[in-house]
Amino acid sequence: MVATVQDPAGATFSLWEPRTVGRLLTDVPGSLTWAELVVDEPSSVADFYHNLLHLNARTIALEDRRYRVLCVDDVPVSGVVRSAVKAHWRIYFSVSDLSATLSRAESIGGKVLSPPSATIPGTTALIRDPHGAIVGLMEADHGRGANSRHAVSEVDDNAGYPTSLRL
Repeated sequence: MVATVQDPAGATFSLWEPRTVGRLLTDVPGSLTWAELVVDEPSSVADFYHNLLHLNARTIALEDRRYRVLCVDDVPVSGVVRSAVKAHWRIYFSVSDLSATLSRAESIGGKVLSPPSATIPGTTALIRDPHGAIVGLMEADHGRGANSRHAVSEVDDNAGYPTSLRL
């Protein structure tokens, strides 16, 4: 069964209840590997996703910025990014060689919108396809990936959100 829902910030997404037990392949090149909620105020939707899907919001410190993630237990399963654009979910596809994939995207009519950047799930970049769709590409960092079971967050007094994540 599938249902489409809109969160309080206006981002639309679908819920899926599979008929058989299975799992989404996330480490295979070309597969969906990560999703980010793009919203003007990340903290405004934390309660909604917690109450709906039992996801806990955490803030982690990266080398050059802070990043909010939605977690099952302490395992990051998706990200939340602040932006003034209309709220939406951005998807990332797994690639084995990000640099080569960005070059190939440009050679077939795509445009690189953001250069490679290190994040919790891996190294990411955004492209626009020839039809205008914006998609993310991700080369997994197998030492500290999004699905790492070794992720541990530290809670502080930052409105209940932790500020660091040890992998």
